[in-house]
Amino acid sequence: DDEYTDGALYEISEDHERALDGFEHFPHLYDKVFFPIDEGEALMYQMVVTDYREPRAGYVDTIRQGFFDWGLDESTLERAVARQKIEYGKDA
Repeated sequence: DDEYTDGALYEISEDHERALDGFEHFPHLYDKVFFPIDEGEALMYQMVVTDYREPRAGYVDTIRQGFFDWGLDESTLERAVARQKIEYGKDA
C-alpha cells in the first residue's frame, strides 16, 4: 500500500496533551498511539470510530493551516478530502 500521512512534531507539555485529548475527543473518537523516534517518543491520535462522522466546522481548515505552516504538500490532504466526498458523499 502506498498511503502515508504527512505530519510535524511538536514538543508539548502535559497540559497541552490534556487540551489535545479534549480537542480529539479522546478516548471516544480517537485513541492515543505512542511510537519511538530518535528524540524519545511521539504521540499520534488515531480514529477508533469505524462509522463515518463528519468533521466539525473548521477542523479541516485547522489541518490545512498546519500543512501550510510546516510547508507540507497539501495534495495529500486534498486527496483525503476528495476521497471523503466520494466514499461518503459529503464535503469536509
